[in-house]
Amino acid sequence: MNRNALLFSAATFLACSGLYAQAPVTTPTTTTSSGSYAVAKLDLSAGIQDAKDKAAAQPQKLFLAMRDGKFVNAWFIRPFAGDSRLMVETTTLAKQGDKIAGDVEFRTAFNRGNAQVSVKLNLDLTVSGDKVTGNFNIIGDGSPYKSAKGTASGTLQTAASADEKLGDGSWTNFWGSNGNLNVGTQPALVENRLVRKCH
Repeated sequence: MNRNALLFSAATFLACSGLYAQAPVTTPTTTTSSGSYAVAKLDLSAGIQDAKDKAAAQPQKLFLAMRDGKFVNAWFIRPFAGDSRLMVETTTLAKQGDKIAGDVEFRTAFNRGNAQVSVKLNLDLTVSGDKVTGNFNIIGDGSPYKSAKGTASGTLQTAASADEKLGDGSWTNFWGSNGNLNVGTQPALVENRLVRKCH
């Protein structure tokens, strides 16, 4: 091997070594959201409904999550149309003083393989203590959903109740310490099938 080939090989080796060098180990950090959290638990007099549905619209539950008055998330509880999944696309919803008002535009695929469609929800709510009342308007124009309007009422919860609080646990990663999304301890794995107990 001549001198130039040796130099080229050495340069290539050093360059590749740099490419595959391990990044320095860093300690992961957990960021905890700050600000006052609240959930509005609402009953809508008529929920989102498939445009082809001939039955009368059914009441539907809607939860709105907010932090420092700013919209965080929304989720419906069945009965539901489409494929039961709605993702928030855009929103102007916010709590200012005793009012919760604005639009939430959702998107969904009405059926597997179909194009995504959107439906808009407009809310105009008033908060009095922990009570919430007002009106809603579902705008389904150009979508497979019916437009609807009606009343909304419910509560504004600013602290988790005892049965909703998460248990203490060591969450070392997304799956939890046990790898099963559980903070509790689990029974030991069976090492000898001959001595296992049947339950």
